[in-house]
Amino acid sequence: MKLIRTEDAVGHVLCHDMTQIIKDQYKDARFRKGHIVTEADIPVLLSMGKEHLYVWEMTPGMVHENDAAERLLALCGQENMTRSEVKEGKIELKAACDGLFQVDSRRLIAVNSIEDIMIATRKGNTAVKKGDKLAGMRVIPLIIEEERLRAAEAAAGTAPLLKLLPYVKKTAAIVATGSEVKNGLIQDTFTPVVRDKLAAWAQRGQAGRTVRVMVLGIPNVGKSTFINKVARRKTARAEDRPGVTRSKQWVPVDSTLELLDTPGILWPRFDDPEVGKRLAFTGAIKDDVVDMEELACYLMDYLGRRYAPVLEERYKIDVQPEDSGYDLLEKAGRKRGFLMRGAQVDTQRMARVLLDEFRGGKLGRFTLETVEDAQ
Repeated sequence: MKLIRTEDAVGHVLCHDMTQIIKDQYKDARFRKGHIVTEADIPVLLSMGKEHLYVWEMTPGMVHENDAAERLLALCGQENMTRSEVKEGKIELKAACDGLFQVDSRRLIAVNSIEDIMIATRKGNTAVKKGDKLAGMRVIPLIIEEERLRAAEAAAGTAPLLKLLPYVKKTAAIVATGSEVKNGLIQDTFTPVVRDKLAAWAQRGQAGRTVRVMVLGIPNVGKSTFINKVARRKTARAEDRPGVTRSKQWVPVDSTLELLDTPGILWPRFDDPEVGKRLAFTGAIKDDVVDMEELACYLMDYLGRRYAPVLEERYKIDVQPEDSGYDLLEKAGRKRGFLMRGAQVDTQRMARVLLDEFRGGKLGRFTLETVEDAQ
């Protein structure tokens, strides 16, 4: 840092903010720290009473913060983004369109691990709207060693650290749920049929026509909730019990897609009684057609054998190998204080609580079928 005459300061970097005060009009920093003095700045500085200025002495191997910010920006990439002007050594990036914002976290961490380098971003793999702030970058000191910038560039590599992928409107999309398809345990026979159907429409010049899709499933599995999520409005009536949807209803999502909400369907009969029990556990079968206490005993017995630690944590009971489902239901009811006259446990009440908490996910996430069960 050195003190020089203001008239000789063109091209030099200011070490401090320079505040200008004009009565009833202006009071703020007219020139910020790091500003590079231009010829046009000289009369203004002199009018502010600044006959001498403290400026940085730029030495070989050092880079000014504004130039450093531009080099950090080059690491980030700017496709589908807009940048701000560099101000006080900082540049911001905003979304130029709606889309999916992606961050290469591993390389970004490597860059930010270099002393005095900072690129801050919002979380990657998130949806953003046009105008949303995506990132800001700067170096911490007013000037920084060239070596550190080169180290940051080496850590970033040649590919951009940030990407903004614009949304692409599709005439149709297929979402196949279930890990059995994803993991290749069963063949996906649905997707090829839909793909062939859409291709046939395209050949007949009907690409873009409204796709009508029927949503099917067992009762209380979440069909109406799924439709409401896709449609982004509560069109289909949904409750946490079976039998709410009693008739078919077309729900328009947009001009290209309509979904058909249908009542839940079940097999005419179950060859294996265990299948019926498991469906009843989930609420797919109406509670008024089953014995709630007996059903809860079956569920307690299953959880006691497969997920004993969960029961012990949730209901503060001691699960023993010899305990029956009724024993566990009684233990849990007693622990909850569900007592009747004579200190008898109200197992009916505990049964309702158990099934409600199981269906509501309060006990955790379970599988009711295993590979061993299928063998």
